[in-house]
Amino acid sequence: MGNGQRIKGSNNRKYPKPFHNYDNEVDMSRTMCAESEAVMHEFPILRNGKVFSKGMDPAADRIIVGSMDNGDGPKIWSICGLITHEGADKNKFVNCS
Repeated sequence: MGNGQRIKGSNNRKYPKPFHNYDNEVDMSRTMCAESEAVMHEFPILRNGKVFSKGMDPAADRIIVGSMDNGDGPKIWSICGLITHEGADKNKFVNCS
């Protein structure tokens, strides 16, 4: 994504990071990301409108973006969805409503 740089949050995790959607915990069926070839990444989005940056708390909400190869052309990028830890089991996500 972007220039390849990743941002380390206060939780010591670097973003964007791969999002695997194990067990299809999040519904991506209406997006390009439903394709098995899509490579998905998560990135924190903050409710206060600030842009996530180094050392910040990533909080509960994420945007998921996906990319697919376009043959000989550039990768195709798509927003896959918005997810949150709020209301989900520990370390899991649910779709934002």
